[in-house]
Amino acid sequence: IEKYEIGPVPSCSQCAITAHYTPPAAPGSSGTLTVQVVRHRKTVTLTSAVYIPRGMGKGPFPALIPMTIASVHFHGKTLKFPPPKSPNYGSLPPGIFKNLPIATINYVSTQVAQYCASGLCNNTEDPFYRLYPHLCAGACKGGSNSGIYAAWTWGVDRLIDGIAIAVRQPAHPLPIEMKRLGVTGCSFAGKMALFAGAFNERIALTIAQESGGGGATSWRFSHQIEAQNSVEDIDDTNYNWWAGQMKRFAGADVYKLPVDQDELMDMVAPRALLETGNTEFYWLSNGSNYVASRATQSVYDTLGVGDRFGFYLDGDHAHCAVRPAEVPVIKAF
Repeated sequence: IEKYEIGPVPSCSQCAITAHYTPPAAPGSSGTLTVQVVRHRKTVTLTSAVYIPRGMGKGPFPALIPMTIASVHFHGKTLKFPPPKSPNYGSLPPGIFKNLPIATINYVSTQVAQYCASGLCNNTEDPFYRLYPHLCAGACKGGSNSGIYAAWTWGVDRLIDGIAIAVRQPAHPLPIEMKRLGVTGCSFAGKMALFAGAFNERIALTIAQESGGGGATSWRFSHQIEAQNSVEDIDDTNYNWWAGQMKRFAGADVYKLPVDQDELMDMVAPRALLETGNTEFYWLSNGSNYVASRATQSVYDTLGVGDRFGFYLDGDHAHCAVRPAEVPVIKAF
């Protein structure tokens, strides 16, 4: 996956990582987790709003980490978004978590690398690429050998490093159970959650909603069974996300790609994974999603943990929405 799709997800063996959790200043407000990663005198700072359940004891609590963004770069302009309300469950309905002792910790991916929604962006000044200048992405000089999904995956890993530090701080430790961390996201953030879950074994549960091409759908089957330009495939995707070398597998050359997205999902096993599609949106390539999901189900079954993988493909709802009929499935995970 790293060699052919997203590029290297570097280790942080040369990093100095510090973290501190500040509890809420008042009842009903959020706490703050601040993580600083220093490498070769360059710094990435992750600042995450933290919601701790109230009236449910002192913890430690399971924690859901939603993939979020603070801004998007679109046609030369940067559009900023207000911070999500706390608790933040991503695209999952808050009612699912009512009366459940589950904390939330935001992952703000744009603190690592910007989200570029149009054309190729120059990411060389993004925090991640300042730490690793030899890994360039998008339109930077020399092409691309590490896509933004590699950067975002690295960022989730560093956030979890910070959580692990903050749970041990002497005063007001972060009351989180490290063995019960989950990630979630939808659409491009669904891909982000899936890559994070695949590459970090400290994540116990991954929920990837409607991730489309590059997420839970098979590159090969999207090319084989869908009309050209109708779905997200290697020919039609955002190349800020991927390493430049993946372009050589466009068109019929997709059959030369030695990996596919069912293997990305397989990397989550034996940990829990729920992924979804949406038949209202053709570009999500739901038929390809089904093929890849059935392949992944066989891997989970072979490992004797078939109940830890689930998927559903339905419609009659907006992109990233959840129908009432889907709620029991999510609750089960």
